[in-house]
Amino acid sequence: MRPRLKIWIDLENSPHVLFFEPVIDELRRRGHHVVVTGRRFCNTLALARARGIAVRVIGRGHDTSRNATLKRAFHHLRSFQLWRFAHTQRFDVAASHVSRTQAVAAARLGIPLWAALDYEHVYLRHLHAVRCFMAPRVLPPDAFDRAGIPRTIIERYDGLKEDVYLHRFRPNGDVRRRLRLGDDEILVVFRPSSDNAHYGNDFGPVVERHLLQRLAAQAGVCTVVLPRTDHQRRRLRALVNGDRRVRIAAEALDGPALIHAADLVVSGGGTMVREASVLGVPAISCFTGRVGAVDQLLADQGKVRLVRSVDDVECLSPVGRARAHTGRVNGAPLRQVVEAICRTATPA
Repeated sequence: MRPRLKIWIDLENSPHVLFFEPVIDELRRRGHHVVVTGRRFCNTLALARARGIAVRVIGRGHDTSRNATLKRAFHHLRSFQLWRFAHTQRFDVAASHVSRTQAVAAARLGIPLWAALDYEHVYLRHLHAVRCFMAPRVLPPDAFDRAGIPRTIIERYDGLKEDVYLHRFRPNGDVRRRLRLGDDEILVVFRPSSDNAHYGNDFGPVVERHLLQRLAAQAGVCTVVLPRTDHQRRRLRALVNGDRRVRIAAEALDGPALIHAADLVVSGGGTMVREASVLGVPAISCFTGRVGAVDQLLADQGKVRLVRSVDDVECLSPVGRARAHTGRVNGAPLRQVVEAICRTATPA
């Protein structure tokens, strides 16, 4: 029988909450002790509270710009704060979806490190001590070569990272009623691009502005915008200027439930368009950075439309009511992730 492990999971960004929620539940069901830390950044802590995940809050991130100097300062400070927290904990393994600050702290303390990734165009220079790196099978074999990550430590899971938690998703039929939408009204869920991610660029908000204007001009469309930060919320409120057809969410909402009720999902990031593809909802990616292998696959399959310029926006057809959603069930990634974390703590 596998020994009881003490596992440290770090949530650096809001998508990590949903990803790790079933992982934490399954690890605890197997008898392991799980400690969760979280960064004050975007919607991370609000989502964790909404999901009932007890999180020890350590540090914060810079979420208002791509200022490299400020981002480095926040990175070094949080790495030290995590080291100070973890150095007496005697963890068997540290796990994250590419928490660079946890990776630094774990490497200094000699804690075996597990990490997952589904977008290959990110900085990985802090992940050289990773013992097991998990990625979707669709990512090309050479995706990590430039970062110096050896192929021998890379393990694959089947499907998308969103399958880890969406395979147990159950629709909430009250969403449209709570939004007071009529049967014929069209619901669009809109997630802006990150204002601070190093892999983004400043052209994203230009494309998003045109998209919002186009959606607001179409009769019968209600657009619910899910800002990442308070700074972004204020910017978007000024942009829509009180237009009642565009609703700026004042708090973190249940993204998957909202997506399932929607007729279209528009996102400047990767997670929500991938959630839409898993749940069978039409999606548009308005991310203007380098397209990752996962998103390119979904585009090739016709599940996601890539909109990368103002001209692309002008070519879009009007939004219509979606047909019945045809989501899929894939429980394999959750099992594969949980078993890999345990193996990382107790290698053969």
